[in-house]
Order: sequence, then structure tokens, then C-alpha cells
Amino acid sequence: MDVLGPLFLAFLAYIIGTASPGPATLTIMMTAAGKGRAAALRLAVGVICGSIVWGVVATIGLSVAMSEIATFLYALKFVGGAYLLWLAWQSISAAMHADAPTGTAVRGSYFLKGFLLHLTNPKAVLVWGSILTIGITPQSPTWVPPVILLVCSFLGAGVFVLYAVLFSTKKAMAGYIKARRPIQAACGALFGAAGLKLVMSRS
Repeated sequence: MDVLGPLFLAFLAYIIGTASPGPATLTIMMTAAGKGRAAALRLAVGVICGSIVWGVVATIGLSVAMSEIATFLYALKFVGGAYLLWLAWQSISAAMHADAPTGTAVRGSYFLKGFLLHLTNPKAVLVWGSILTIGITPQSPTWVPPVILLVCSFLGAGVFVLYAVLFSTKKAMAGYIKARRPIQAACGALFGAAGLKLVMSRS
């Protein structure tokens, strides 16, 4: 019985999916370059905690049940889309000002921002479900699903922390300061497109 092969593929798929550009990675990168490493790390912890919540849901088998509850996913889709549109508005508003905002955010707000960003993504539970499908075969032992959840959680944390560290270096922060307005405008456009796509999608 080959257990390690499917597990390796599941871990590889998770790393590729997590490291690919998306709302979470873009937010971490922008926070790291604009607000510093500490803020980005708190945001990253929030993102991975939101991911773990969906991972637990998928691991205990509720993902199948929830995918059949159209009302729940339909409502969550609008909540997630609205949150992305709010992030888009924040980014574009900041890009319209010549000076970067000087207000100091509450420490917990970065964690909450990351947590909500991932928790309001209705596709996250389905992504976790697909990862589990890759890693689990009919002959897999019962310990495989929890191992996938545990290892992928650590892998995700590593990826997000790496983004936070790399984009909070002096060079990255200096580059961000010079190009802050176009970067924030571009991120705002991406958040807006993702939010509209989520709200307007039929599935």
C-alpha cells in the first residue's frame, strides 16, 4: 500500500497553491513592505489560523456536508466578496494620498484581518477537500487525514512567514515606499476583481 506517494503529492499541491499569488499572499507582502515584519507576521498567523479552521472542517468530513448546504456557501460567498471589496477600497483610498497613513494599528487588528481574510473565503474548505482527496486513498490508514492537516498547516505557516520576512527587508521596504501608490492601486484592483468575481459567481 503506497501511502507516502499520495501524501507527497498532497503536500506539493498545497505548497504550490499557498505560495501562488492571491489575496492572502498579496496582503502579507504589502503589509510587510509597508508596515514592517512584526505586523506582517501577525497577519500571517491570522491567515494560517483561518486556514486551519477550514482544514479541520474538511478533515472531520464536514466539507462534503457543507458543500451541499447551498444557502451557507451562498451567504459566505457574499461576505467574502464584500470583505475583499472593502480591502480594495482601503488600498485604492490609500493610493490616492501622497503620504502613507501614519496611524498606528492595534496589534490584534493585523491578526484579525488575516483571520477574516481566509475565514470568509468559501472556496478554502473546498481547496482543503481537494488536498485531502489527493492525499487519501481508499486504503489509507486513519492517521493520514490528521497528518495532512498538521503538515500542511506547518507548510502554510512557513510559506506565509517567508513572505513576511522577505518583503520586510530594508530593500523591499525602501522599494515599497518609492512605488507605494501604484502598488496599492494595483492591489486594490486585484482585490476588487476577486471580490466582484466571488460575488457574481454562480457557484
